[in-house]
Amino acid sequence: MIIEVSGFTLSDNKNHIRMDLGLLTASGAGSVEGSANVVHREGQEDIYVAASTHAVIDGKRAEVEVSVKSGADDLDTFTEAVLKAALGGSIDAQIAHVDFPAGETSFVYDPACGSGSNVYEAGASSLALSALVALVCALLYLF
Repeated sequence: MIIEVSGFTLSDNKNHIRMDLGLLTASGAGSVEGSANVVHREGQEDIYVAASTHAVIDGKRAEVEVSVKSGADDLDTFTEAVLKAALGGSIDAQIAHVDFPAGETSFVYDPACGSGSNVYEAGASSLALSALVALVCALLYLF
């Protein structure tokens, strides 16, 4: 998924945009590694969802700050029920907080999910909780 933000309004140029991404797995299946959540499966490739530590700002690669925390309390009741059904009854949720540089109002950001090696150096494991990220993670875990 590629997320593009253009002309977001800030009340002060000293402020910054924070994007929160949900990193979800079946309960106990995943582990946070850097800024990613990884499921290690015996004899199979790893499955991961990762928040990148970089974005594209003004056509150039720029660093963003990523921190991951437990996020089960941030899920609303309906979202949690749907995800529990998709992931077999229980879930672990982490939230990746992605902080963009102060004053930036336009950028392109690319979180990733996949199997095999994490495409980002950050390791494996933060709309606003994205239902698409949650759905893709659920589907990857099932297959």
